[in-house]
Amino acid sequence: MRPKSPKASRKTLIERIGFFWKRLSFTQKVTLRNIFRYKKRFYMTIAGIAGCTALLLTGFGLRDSVSAVMGLQYGDIDIYDLSITFADSAKQRDVDRVGDILQSSGNVTGFIKLREKTMDALNPDENLASRQIILMAPEDMDKLGSFVVFRDRLTKKPVTPPVGGVLITEKLSKLLDISPGDPIQIKDGDKSSVTVTVTGITENYLFNYIYMPASLYKQLYGAPPDQNGILALLNGNNTAVMTNDILNEKSVNAVTFTQNTVNNFNDILSNLNFVVLVLIVSAGALAFVVLMNLSSINISERMRELATIQVLGFYDNEVSAYVFRESAVLTAIGALAGLGAGIGLHLYVLLSAETDILMFGRDIQPLSFVYALTLTIVFFIFSNAFSSRKLKRIQMIEALKSVE
Repeated sequence: MRPKSPKASRKTLIERIGFFWKRLSFTQKVTLRNIFRYKKRFYMTIAGIAGCTALLLTGFGLRDSVSAVMGLQYGDIDIYDLSITFADSAKQRDVDRVGDILQSSGNVTGFIKLREKTMDALNPDENLASRQIILMAPEDMDKLGSFVVFRDRLTKKPVTPPVGGVLITEKLSKLLDISPGDPIQIKDGDKSSVTVTVTGITENYLFNYIYMPASLYKQLYGAPPDQNGILALLNGNNTAVMTNDILNEKSVNAVTFTQNTVNNFNDILSNLNFVVLVLIVSAGALAFVVLMNLSSINISERMRELATIQVLGFYDNEVSAYVFRESAVLTAIGALAGLGAGIGLHLYVLLSAETDILMFGRDIQPLSFVYALTLTIVFFIFSNAFSSRKLKRIQMIEALKSVE
């Protein structure tokens, strides 16, 4: 009728490290031995806390990635302040006239004329669906570097402007499985199709672009590119008069200020911040519940052991420290493991949420790691505060007689 006797105790791995084990105090030895003696609880606690920390880090990381899109795209990549789009019927003289308005306004420090056209791109060597792209053929590819930064996302090293080929954006390279040196086919609906070599891949977050030198465009299509757009850098002065003059030109379709685009996009992203907040709160609540349950299970399974040390003269605070020292070590291990798992989970969620024309930032800010770790510790402290009351209510005689 009595339960089976426990198995004979054996030395744990950490006890076999003599020079380390001998330097520990008695309480430290007891704590470490209990941690490694209950292996199921060890793995369950670490897995539970790691999962909660990973969810917290994912929530904060998503906030970082979503909010970084505009700063990266229009702060680091597209550094122009103004873009002008012309109607399809616009002639070269119309584009030149607007260029003269910009030049004489005193509001512009530089501008570049270019050809922009929406087309389709596909990988001729792979059976993948075509993707919509924006082909950009500037009047001077080297000059375009003053308006659009060509760089590698990981190394931040500059990407050389193309000469005999084209540059494509990173998202497009992944969608079509294309690397530098591979061919890419560009289709203008049913009108024409050309195949060119990709010479480089550049960082980009909004839309898919292909950058082509004007000389290559002329070689492929038999004529120089018809310019239908202008990118400009402003000096910060009042641009109202200049903007009105440009809009009065019948050939102009739109005048877009980069800052207005950023503001509009941030308004859209503000709705996503609520989703991120819900994720963070839910992950925090889950972390608290998991820690509470693990602590409750730990105490319930060791009721006779805890009653025994109370009989031996341990005070309430010493009994609490006896249990919670183990939980603290397991929480620290689980939280650190959760930070590593959170990086992978964050990337997985990002890739699942991205669309064909949008790539989120990949970096998690250092403060997000601090927030995730701090919240895990705070929830651990709260769960211990609740569990300490259960320790104080242990009835020593009843617990010791529970096997009778």
